Amino acid sequence: MSTTEVCVTAHTDECERELHVEEEEQQDQEMEAAV
Repeated sequence: MSTTEVCVTAHTDECERELHVEEEEQQDQEMEAAV
């Protein structure tokens, strides 16, 4: 959750990309777990 903490203090486009990637990875893991 360190990435989220960094976003709170310094909201940048790069941070947005990292958060988006993390969300996609979580979704992929959930999909695999559901199968």
